[in-house]
Amino acid sequence: MSIESVGPADPVLHHQPIDRAAPAARAEHTDSVEISTEAKAAGEALRVAAEIALSSPDVRTELIAEAARKLQDPSYVNSEVLDSLTDRLMESFGV
Repeated sequence: MSIESVGPADPVLHHQPIDRAAPAARAEHTDSVEISTEAKAAGEALRVAAEIALSSPDVRTELIAEAARKLQDPSYVNSEVLDSLTDRLMESFGV
């Protein structure tokens, strides 16, 4: 038994050129954004606050020194001070 070829099996031989699409037309309108003066002022205030925060020291050494001095005084630590401290800690944690 023998199989004879019916025709070429190469798809390139039957290649037909395609019509290319025309380039898309440029849009006549462009997007734009308007920023209000209030937003500009808020942005500037935020920028200034960020600069101040970045230039400030992370630790306020004068407050730490004062707290250390107060804690070394035995008469300073009493129930009133401890109550105030616990209240402030609870507020800072939102409790």
